[in-house]
Amino acid sequence: MSPSKLQLALTLTLFLGSLNAQNLAQIYGQLDINITLPETIQAKSVLAGGNGKIDASLRTLIGGAQAKSANALTSSAKSLDIPMEEGLVAVTASAAGGGTDTLVARIEELGGTVTAILDDTIFARIPPSSIEKLGEFRQLDYLTAQSMFRLVQTAGAPGTGNKGVMVTKAHLLHQQGLRGRGVKVGILDFGYSKYKQLQSQGLVPEPKAVKAFGKDGIWDKADGTQHGAACAEIIHAMAPDAEIYIASVGDGKGGAATDEIIQAGRWLAAQGVDIVSFSGGGHGGPHNGTDLMDKLVAEVVGKGVLWVNAAGNEGGRHWAGTASLNAQGLVKIGGNGEPYLLTRAAGKQVGLLVTWDDWGQNPSLPSSTQDIDAFLAAVDERTGQAQVIAQSVNPQAGRGRPQEVIVADAQPGQLFALFLRGTRLTRAVRVHVHQLSQGPMAPQTAWGSIGIPATSPLALAVGAVHVDSLRLEPYSSQGPTDDDRAKPEVSAPANTMSVAYAGRFAGTSAACPHVSGFAALLKERNGAEGVQQLFKSVIAATTSLEAEGTGRGLIDGGKVSNGPGPGPGPRAPTIEIPTFFGSSVSPGKLDRLMEDATAEGPFGAKVAVGRATYRIGDSLKIGYRVREECHFLVIHRDSKGEYTVLAPTADHEMTLQPNEAYKLDNIEVTPPAGVEYVILICSKEPIDLERFRAGNNDGLSVSVVRYTIEEN
Repeated sequence: MSPSKLQLALTLTLFLGSLNAQNLAQIYGQLDINITLPETIQAKSVLAGGNGKIDASLRTLIGGAQAKSANALTSSAKSLDIPMEEGLVAVTASAAGGGTDTLVARIEELGGTVTAILDDTIFARIPPSSIEKLGEFRQLDYLTAQSMFRLVQTAGAPGTGNKGVMVTKAHLLHQQGLRGRGVKVGILDFGYSKYKQLQSQGLVPEPKAVKAFGKDGIWDKADGTQHGAACAEIIHAMAPDAEIYIASVGDGKGGAATDEIIQAGRWLAAQGVDIVSFSGGGHGGPHNGTDLMDKLVAEVVGKGVLWVNAAGNEGGRHWAGTASLNAQGLVKIGGNGEPYLLTRAAGKQVGLLVTWDDWGQNPSLPSSTQDIDAFLAAVDERTGQAQVIAQSVNPQAGRGRPQEVIVADAQPGQLFALFLRGTRLTRAVRVHVHQLSQGPMAPQTAWGSIGIPATSPLALAVGAVHVDSLRLEPYSSQGPTDDDRAKPEVSAPANTMSVAYAGRFAGTSAACPHVSGFAALLKERNGAEGVQQLFKSVIAATTSLEAEGTGRGLIDGGKVSNGPGPGPGPRAPTIEIPTFFGSSVSPGKLDRLMEDATAEGPFGAKVAVGRATYRIGDSLKIGYRVREECHFLVIHRDSKGEYTVLAPTADHEMTLQPNEAYKLDNIEVTPPAGVEYVILICSKEPIDLERFRAGNNDGLSVSVVRYTIEEN
């Protein structure tokens, strides 16, 4: 929409300094923005006045549909990130009062096709002209668009040869005779161009079964993506004797709607696969394990299948924070309270998806009450002026998704600023901004960028490390989830050479099949062990890495013994702590608090250890102090990621006094080797750590020190 149609008024003053600099973070620090955003009462009233059983995004799509050409409708769907193919809109419909069969019949009467049903949610493709008619049906409870899921690949660079097998030490398992014999691996992907070429070269096997769930039924179209073929190439290198099953979704270009993924996942499970490898994800739903795709994972895993999922590549294209408003009602985004986010278009479009954790008890019937609006302004870098070019102002008034989407035309290199206004916020919500397009953004936060369905508690999520340096790739998505579970579980190499791509294959897309092939080796080794034990066995066979966001570490064939054996047990669900801090806290919450630690915090809290490196059997000394009196916790995190409360104890003071030196000593350093941490948490007021929103440390100090344990 143009500014004239929206009748917007915007005043924007920019002090940009050197705006031609490519470092957006540097540019961001030079901005001083004053903005008056347009009123949206009229736009909101139009949306709020429509049929509340139809999601606002669909009502926006069909507004004036009779006057829109087919091309205009398709363009509108893209701008709203709504899946639409061959004139049909991909929707989900929830039945009122359990009337699923009746609703299915009505959808078909209106020219629609039901593609899947999951937990009483109906997935269908319907003509735009049928949306309003379906909304009038009494058995309909809610109608919304399906989410889009995309491959999670990022650009690679020339250089290194294919070292994934050697880096993961899978060759050591090959030397033991483990090659994935008798194990069935299903690949769920967006296209398999060049697969037959790779097969002729012996780089992938002939698939045992193939099925395409796209519109034309072609799984290896020549003009499509070779993404799936590249994944198969890695799986075959890791587990040369594993059987490959192929499921293709979408139009072959790299995207698919939810129903196609559901169909593909169910089909693979029906083939009896042991492992599903999915190098894809999305963000159009709750990031707390309750999305419909998370339910699909649970369904497939319930049939004895290990689901391996790429964590995502949004670590550098994502921002998250707890919504806090300034005096103008704008969400504070920058570290100094700046109410905007910058992004630079890499292509001819810029796209941003805004969501927040207000989905309600059933995401199929979203009931958001916390209302946030999004505004996108284009910045003229020559004059320092800007104007709003698009807005998304869906009313969240007890029914509907906590989501705003903006997709706008752009020139490559063009600068944009995103503003979020809290129209109605009565509680703190965690807000996510994800880029749907390529290009840098500032500020950015890697934490919380984990994709769906890597968010599932039952999905083995995989982060990416560079095959040469073994350092976490900056794009690799990380947890925690919105319910504060740590993600990913493990990491694997990316940037390995790929014949399918005739160069590097980068992204968590490349890391995921390494783990899938590795799991096939462990499945062969341990035979009849169930899916839960296989999940644990993969996690056990890792080498700890120093970087947060790598999970338990890099998969490592050297950690697998010659004979079968059980993996480690799961992390304790909660850790007991003093009632002042809420009586118990989960490991995931402590992971998040560690990530959010500051140098000293509001009470000047500081913790230290005697030296940077210890050997097993050494005696560890811990010192700590504060600038103001406060209650405290001293917690230890060992190299396996397990937490233990060290203080206070029964004979220890419950509060710390200002400028006093406190210490704990004679703590024996125990195996295994790796990186360990000590955390000091301080608060003046009683606080429930489990419910505390990290990122808002006004009443909490968190100080962390880390050290390395080496073998003797």
